[in-house]
Amino acid sequence: MEVYQDIDSLPEGKYQVECDGFTELGKVYKQRAFATSGGVTVSDFATEAMSGAWETFKTDPIVVFNGKLRLGFSTESSIEGGTAGWYIVTGFKLKYCGEFTDDDIKELFRIKLDDCKALCDTMMFKGDRAVLGDTISKYQNSTDIDAMKQAIEALSDAQIEAEKSASKQVEVKNGIWSELTDSISQSTVFTGDYAEMISNICDCMNGAVNADDAVYTQMDSLQNILYRVRDNYLPVLYQARNTFVDDVTAKNILEDNIDRQMSHLTETDELPSTDTLDKYVGELQIAMKQCKAADLYKSGTRDFTSLIVNPGIDNSSNTSIPEGWNVYRIGAGNSNYTSSGQQVDGNPNGCYLDGWHPTNGNLLYNGYQTIEYLPNGKYEMKAMVRTTSNHGVYLYAIADNDSSTTTLKQLTMETMNITDLGGPKSSTGEDSIATVHNQYGSIFAELYKRTDGGANATDAQADTLNANGGIGHGWFYDKLEIEVKNHVLTIGFTCDSTFTMKYGGVPFEGYSISADNFTLRLLEEGDNSDWNPASGIIDVEDSESEALKYEIYDGTIVSNGNIYSINGTLIPNGARVTAGIYIIRLGEQTVKVLVK
Repeated sequence: MEVYQDIDSLPEGKYQVECDGFTELGKVYKQRAFATSGGVTVSDFATEAMSGAWETFKTDPIVVFNGKLRLGFSTESSIEGGTAGWYIVTGFKLKYCGEFTDDDIKELFRIKLDDCKALCDTMMFKGDRAVLGDTISKYQNSTDIDAMKQAIEALSDAQIEAEKSASKQVEVKNGIWSELTDSISQSTVFTGDYAEMISNICDCMNGAVNADDAVYTQMDSLQNILYRVRDNYLPVLYQARNTFVDDVTAKNILEDNIDRQMSHLTETDELPSTDTLDKYVGELQIAMKQCKAADLYKSGTRDFTSLIVNPGIDNSSNTSIPEGWNVYRIGAGNSNYTSSGQQVDGNPNGCYLDGWHPTNGNLLYNGYQTIEYLPNGKYEMKAMVRTTSNHGVYLYAIADNDSSTTTLKQLTMETMNITDLGGPKSSTGEDSIATVHNQYGSIFAELYKRTDGGANATDAQADTLNANGGIGHGWFYDKLEIEVKNHVLTIGFTCDSTFTMKYGGVPFEGYSISADNFTLRLLEEGDNSDWNPASGIIDVEDSESEALKYEIYDGTIVSNGNIYSINGTLIPNGARVTAGIYIIRLGEQTVKVLVK
């Protein structure tokens, strides 16, 4: 923490800074008065015996030859990293101490030159070292006083940048690069071909760090590559290698992707770019989705919930968007995308999609995700929901990225006999019939009645009845049906009337909405002849030498790549096709196009 003031146009001479400071008892972390000019700093530190009393600080005289002086008071954290404490400072004085001599300038020049030479000898990054070395060479033979003054300022500027480089090299030596290298040498984390791959990446890092043109400003991006390898790529690679796959086509595509990527990362002599790593992660994630879809389809199951990413809305923080979902909210009364503490069917501590604003009708909330590689057919999408309005809240689905298929299911608040559920009677002594939104709900009501108010409940049923205060919190299940014809389905939950009114919806009139526990079930299979989720999507051959090009004209697609239908069937180049989505790929380059 530092307070300071810059002064310009001072007459040449020697100056001393004085001030009075008061430091918290026992919190002496290098508190000091200081003065800086011409790249030189003088300081007067607080006494170690300081006992919570005022102390006068006086710096040594400092030479000012360029008219510029910074004076102030500063503190650092303790060696142990402590940052607590405070100081009070006042009564700054700047005293003129007389003229400086030529010998003073010569001594400053000598000290500055020696400091820069010593710093240069310790620098790792050759590009930065060369810049400082060139500055030293340019000014080290200065002989007259004016030249020395100029040299002191130039060397000081170069020293500031060089010190940034020296600081960064400590970070680089002791950071993620060192962690990965140690993990290999100790065989504690990486073994086999993983160790070979990480070892090569560390060698590439060594080459980049020790390159003739290496500079400290590059190091954050280089370290980010190593972090991206460890924290983003490796977890997905592990997952991909441990994915069990029955379908031969899907398995081959997944394994080809893994082999190609690991071969590149093991043999390359340059660090991969973050774009390359992100692309590799995407390829593996797509291949794993294809594997899951292929195995599900061939198993004959009707339950395709596992193709929904995070159907139960697991989330590490309510202020972050949950994995797998796209969520936007406009006019929300807080920063939350999800909430917790009122779940009743599932993890009582779990999260759920949740939007809120204290003013009715102010909220626009939409959470959705797109599922690919679905077998064609009629599906039921179901979710646990609640609302504070009978208007404007919807479950929705869109098939095949075609907005004309948009299906909305409006959600309404439930009305029920709450006296039967342990609630109060009406003011007339009769059973109370109420519209509920934050209490009871059919999930709670049905279970309450089925278990005689919980008296005959199993442990699991009791957990649901008693979850988060045992009041039900207004949750119920609702569902919709939609037909998928081209293997793509978007599911969502919304009160955004700017979206829903395009498809017959109405504005939202409430203040909060919630959804959780999404499921997807195939009701009736459609036309899936010659379809395999894994075919025709990912090509494992690298071909970056030619850019992918295509044209769509009068129902035909012309391209220098291969053209596929959404189900992987190869389409002749230039052939007339029906309206829909098609995939064009050339090597690793892939694009989806819409023919209208």
